[in-house]
Amino acid sequence: MFLSRSSSVNTMGSPLPEPDLNRDLIVEERRIIARLYIFLGKEYRYVQSLNPNGDLTPLSNILRRTAEATGVTEKKVLQCVQEFAEEFTDQIVYEPPKMRFKHNVLR
Repeated sequence: MFLSRSSSVNTMGSPLPEPDLNRDLIVEERRIIARLYIFLGKEYRYVQSLNPNGDLTPLSNILRRTAEATGVTEKKVLQCVQEFAEEFTDQIVYEPPKMRFKHNVLR
């Protein structure tokens, strides 16, 4: 069975339906997306604490990972996180690390 590049396949081998990125989300869906964002941020910090010198670049973009995992746009993920920010005030919301560049780069 050959699949086009645009279709996704889950671990069971059956094609996944393409997500409708433009549909409106219900409240519980938005809450789950916000909770997933928080979870992935905690996961990244935990793995980083276990291996501080390792390359965790694939895990560092929490916004993109949440969007891909839920099938919504990054903009909708941000809207969900902002909507439930007060609910998660006791939780530490992930903030991506600042880019660090060496000042003495030879060219």
